[in-house]
Amino acid sequence: MINSISRKYSPTTCLLPDFVVWNRSAYAPAPAYFLETDRDGCFSWNAARVPWRVPIDYLLTGDTRALGQIRKMNAWIQQKTTDNPRKIIAGYKLNGESLNDTDSAIAFSAPFVASAMVDPSNQKWLNALWKSTMSSPTSNNTYYGNSIRLLCMITVSGNWWDLTVIESPN
Repeated sequence: MINSISRKYSPTTCLLPDFVVWNRSAYAPAPAYFLETDRDGCFSWNAARVPWRVPIDYLLTGDTRALGQIRKMNAWIQQKTTDNPRKIIAGYKLNGESLNDTDSAIAFSAPFVASAMVDPSNQKWLNALWKSTMSSPTSNNTYYGNSIRLLCMITVSGNWWDLTVIESPN
């Protein structure tokens, strides 16, 4: 599904929408107000977690099905922000156009820390994202944003609970 949406609707950015629908024979971004807002078919507040969710699967299991998509998304966001994590804003159309030119949010920038982990060539970008994530005041962010930040920090620091490792109950 990830690759299908990326190929057809976001080949340059590889962004995924907040919600996806089955449209007769293929997956498609949800129409406006499908469940919440006019941004349901955009990379908005629900999809902001995708750059953390998809890479964590790869990092824990090695499943490479979405690896190309993650790499392209990283390349796109680096170029879009000229390698400045503070320029990541709160929402994009799937083609990469900004939904809001002035509003940045940790809920959107922190997940890219995890996605940067998929490739050693991202180290400089990963360091910049980590520094930005760490230095963003918690008082400037909501419960939602700070919760996403914490989950991403747990992932990047290597403290995520790896369910692929089963330990004996002894």
